[in-house]
Parts: sequence; C-alpha cells; structure tokens
Amino acid sequence: MLQPLNAREHNQAFLKFLFFLILTLIMVVSAVYINFEIPNKELGILRERSDNARNQAIAQENFKRTLSELIVIANRSDSSSKAMLQSEARPKLDMLRNSSSIDDSSSSNRMNIEVWKMANQFIDTKSKLSDLKDFEDQIRKYKEQISDLQRQLENCQSRVNFNNGN
Repeated sequence: MLQPLNAREHNQAFLKFLFFLILTLIMVVSAVYINFEIPNKELGILRERSDNARNQAIAQENFKRTLSELIVIANRSDSSSKAMLQSEARPKLDMLRNSSSIDDSSSSNRMNIEVWKMANQFIDTKSKLSDLKDFEDQIRKYKEQISDLQRQLENCQSRVNFNNGN
C-alpha cells in the first residue's frame, strides 16, 4: 500500500479541521440555545408580572365592588335599625379586610387597608347616629308624655280648685 508523502501534514490538517468544526458547532448551538433560553426566562418573568398585575386588578375590582355594596348598605341604613346595619355591614367589612391582605408589599394594599379603616369608622359612626336617632325618638316620646302629664296635672289642679271653690 502506498503511503502519501505528506501524511503527517494531512493528519494535522484534518485534526485542525475537526477541532474548528466542533468549536464552530458548539458556538452555533450555544448561540441558538442562548437566543431561545434567555427570551424564555424573560417571557416567564413577564408572564409572572402580568399575572400579578391581573390578580391585583381583579382584587381591586372586588374591593371597589364590595366597597360600593357597603356604601349602599350604609345609605340604606338611614331608615333601618342599628342591628340591621351591623348584620349587613359586618360581612362586607370582613370581605374588605380579607381582600386587602393579598399582597402586603403593594401601595394599593396599604391604601385598601386605610380605606377599610375609614369604612369601619363610617359604619361605627352610622351606628352611633342610629343610636342618636333612637334617643331623639325617645326624647320626643318623653316630651309628649311630659306634656300629657302636665295637662293631666292641670286638669287635676283645676278639679281640685273647682272642688275647693264649691
């Protein structure tokens, strides 16, 4: 069998070719991998942020709806009793408090907590106002009783004076 004269250079050239081919393939495969992997990670982060924003928006909508229902109950309570106000408003206040504990780090959550505190104070004030209306009714009844008793007293005094005069 015939041996080429430059077999050694031929083998060295082949090994260099093989080395650079493998190096080029590694670079191309890693470039394609990085080109797809980094956007996937960023996409995952963006999806997570989008889900958080969507969940916060839904929580805010629920909070606003519950607050609107609470305001309707409070406005309707002008003609209702304190017990009715408390029984209808307390579950809504509990829903407001529970919906504000979803994400403790957001500024909207801090605002929701402050709104909950103010709504709680509003309902308590409405209850006190209802008590005052009850007191107002009682005072009116007592005044009517006093005027009735004064008339009866005057009638009794006039009868006594009439009987004493005869």
